[in-house]
Amino acid sequence: MGEDKPKRVVTIRAAHSWDEAERHDREWWEQFTPDQKVAMLWGMTMDYLAFKGIQDEPRLQRSVCSFQRRLGE
Repeated sequence: MGEDKPKRVVTIRAAHSWDEAERHDREWWEQFTPDQKVAMLWGMTMDYLAFKGIQDEPRLQRSVCSFQRRLGE
């Protein structure tokens, strides 16, 4: 009938202190490569923008300024 969906793995850990929670969090993030971390962050960014109603993909913001030397200094 329906298409086979990939299985989703969910890990749940109980932490009894903030230090233990931080350790678990660090261990979880350390299993990913930098490229995988950026891909996850980009997915979260796109989810956030969709939640805010922004449909366009964000672009890098450019600020332009110039400096002029004052005469006599």
